[in-house]
Order: sequence, then structure tokens, then C-alpha cells
Amino acid sequence: MTISESEMAAAREQALGARGERRLLNALAGLIMRAGLAPALWLWGRSGADGWTGVDPGMVAAAEVWALPVLDPAAVAGAAVWGAHLCAALLAAGFFTRLAAVAVLLGCGAFAAWVAPEGWSSALLVAAPAAYLALRGPGAISLDYAAGLTAR
Repeated sequence: MTISESEMAAAREQALGARGERRLLNALAGLIMRAGLAPALWLWGRSGADGWTGVDPGMVAAAEVWALPVLDPAAVAGAAVWGAHLCAALLAAGFFTRLAAVAVLLGCGAFAAWVAPEGWSSALLVAAPAAYLALRGPGAISLDYAAGLTAR
């Protein structure tokens, strides 16, 4: 049984169409994950900030209660607040997305382990899209893709 050239061309065209559809779905999924996660992180960071330069004293007081081992509460609060801002900006732009997503995952782990163990479900809601982005990347609608920092 032989396959004609027209059948080969049709099969090739169908495979390219399926691959293009999969790329489009992956690009949209990455964009949706980033669009949902970045504003939530940004708003959380803004709630703990004191203007654009400092950390809210209430956040530092909360960090004292978190009982993180051998870490200065003011440094922990600052890292959490400004780290949330940085990760939100990187995720929104789709730049160094996997690194930002891993940082968010680490923050979720610290939150669930030390800050509010009873709030593990809240941490899971943030960790799920972060895990997707860490594992799959930002998709084609991102600066990572444009700069060639992710697979095409």
C-alpha cells in the first residue's frame, strides 16, 4: 500500500494545524495563569507596603508573630512585601517567569508552614497557577518567549 503525495501533504497539514492549535492553547493558558496571579500578588504587596519605600509597621509586627527561625522580622516583612511586587511585575510581563513562579511557590510553602498553617488552602490557590508557570512556562505571549528564554 502506497501513500500518494496528496495524502502525505494532507497529513502534514493536519499535523501542523494540530500543533498550531496546541501552541495557541498553551499561550492562552500561560497568559491566563499570569493574568490571574500577578494582580493578586501585586495587591497583597501593596497592602503590606508603606508608600513606595517602606514596609507597613503592621506587617513587621505580623512577621514577629510568624516565628520564622533565626530571621529578622523586619527583613522578612520587607522581603515578602517587595518580593511580591517584583514577582507580580515579572509575571505580568512574562519575564523570568519560571524563576518568579518558583519564588511564589517558596513563599506559599513558607506561608503554609510558618505563617498560617490553617490557611493552607489559600496558599494552595496561589501555588497552583505558580506551579503551572514553573513547570510549563509563560507561553508564547510573553517577553520570555520573545527573548528566546523559553522553548518555542
